[in-house]
Amino acid sequence: MFGILRGAPSRILIAALVIAAGYALFSAAGYVFRSYDLGRREAELRGEVIELQRQRAELEALRAYLQSDEYVEYSARKLLGLVRPGETLVVVSGPRPTPTPSPASGAPRGPWWRELYGEFWSAPTPTPPPEPSAIPSP
Repeated sequence: MFGILRGAPSRILIAALVIAAGYALFSAAGYVFRSYDLGRREAELRGEVIELQRQRAELEALRAYLQSDEYVEYSARKLLGLVRPGETLVVVSGPRPTPTPSPASGAPRGPWWRELYGEFWSAPTPTPPPEPSAIPSP
């Protein structure tokens, strides 16, 4: 009777050690996976921060352009049809352009400010008028 109980405490001790070791391995694996996931999320957020910084710089450049004299002159000439003293406004008319089909409604669109100011953002810089000597006299 005592021979059966003699090995029982050592078996219980071994079983307890196996359970404790399994728990420790499971916990360590959980920390490793959590660390990997946090590292991946950190890299994703860093990329997002870089993209937002690029957009901010682009918006600041747009704001500076919209506050410049160059933009004021461009919009006065293009939108309002104003000319400087001594210049002559020439309006050239041609065939009406055919309407282009609108992009699909599911297509990704750019930022709202790019759609609103896109024409002005990509506006060419005004060229200076030609020198008087380059104009042939009548």
